[in-house]
Amino acid sequence: MTTLKTPKPKKCEAPGCGKHFKPSMTTQKVCSVACAKAMAKDPKLQKIAAKAITKQARQDLQERREKLKTRREHMKETQDVFNAYIRERDAGLPCISCDSSPSDHDLITGSRWDAGHYRSVGACPELR
Repeated sequence: MTTLKTPKPKKCEAPGCGKHFKPSMTTQKVCSVACAKAMAKDPKLQKIAAKAITKQARQDLQERREKLKTRREHMKETQDVFNAYIRERDAGLPCISCDSSPSDHDLITGSRWDAGHYRSVGACPELR
């Protein structure tokens, strides 16, 4: 009884890639179709492939950055989206804290119209 060996991980030989991958065959030298096109002799295919490799690298970087976000960054993003929704929903309504109209509010607080300006998020995070 013979057992098939699984190919060892390799580094992509395409110019500009260098990504590590697990080949499906022992003769495989590149990680994707885009990299295979980059290895082709045709200059048009090489340009297309280079663009695809660059795009993939940007996507990989974006995914890694998203995974490295802290709780604080996620909370800030969520708070920004929620605040935008509340401002859109309550457009034209008086302030919930001081009952002033949107035009009078800038004169009273000296800032843009916020929801609940008497208690800040830093002073009272449970009211976020």
